[in-house]
Amino acid sequence: MTADLPDHPSAVATPEALERETGRLRDTVGRLTPDDLVGPSLCTGWSRGHVVSHLTANALGLADVVRSAVDGADTTMYASEAARDADIEAGAGRSPAEHLDRLTTASRELAGLLSRLTPAHDDATCERTPGGVTVLVRAVPFLRLREVAYHHVDLLHGFAFADLDDRTCAAFLGHELKGLAAADAPPDLVVAAEGYAPVRLEAGGVTVSGAAPALLGWLTRGLTDGVTSDAGDLPHRPEA
Repeated sequence: MTADLPDHPSAVATPEALERETGRLRDTVGRLTPDDLVGPSLCTGWSRGHVVSHLTANALGLADVVRSAVDGADTTMYASEAARDADIEAGAGRSPAEHLDRLTTASRELAGLLSRLTPAHDDATCERTPGGVTVLVRAVPFLRLREVAYHHVDLLHGFAFADLDDRTCAAFLGHELKGLAAADAPPDLVVAAEGYAPVRLEAGGVTVSGAAPALLGWLTRGLTDGVTSDAGDLPHRPEA
């Protein structure tokens, strides 16, 4: 009997998992040269330097989300979307050593704050930007783990979704499919990951098959290696 994809992906976002994946990310960033950093990433319009700058800014933003709960700080994740984008752009041109130092410091700050979360903070929220959507504080570990893993892949420097452990990869895939299923118009698609029960997003539809890492790469980044369709050509990649 095949297993269902995880229903509660946050279960994989343990402090140990976040430290492990952050450490692997730091190892990769530590190997990037100035030429590497100005090279393209998988994120359209962003160099590798932009991706690392974003990961640093994201850690600091999520640290403020947690700080709003544990310290009662009057803060938002970002001052504004424009400020977020400007911070990423301003940091993209840092030297390799500066990138690594800032990423390490921001990641450690976030980890320290996360260690202070208790069940009393389970219902706490923080606005992403003033008056904007809210972020559930208890979701921060999973949100950060996903950012670290996905953008590590985006660096195009030797790390792929297949390098994630099976449980974490399955949790990410389950999370993506849950988001698609909740859309106003779910895609007419069946996603069949090897070793797991197929997930039918809408009645009928094309079946897309492959190992969980390959399907995650297709759904989130448009990567097609290892993904097949019973219709022959792969359908258009759905957007959550």
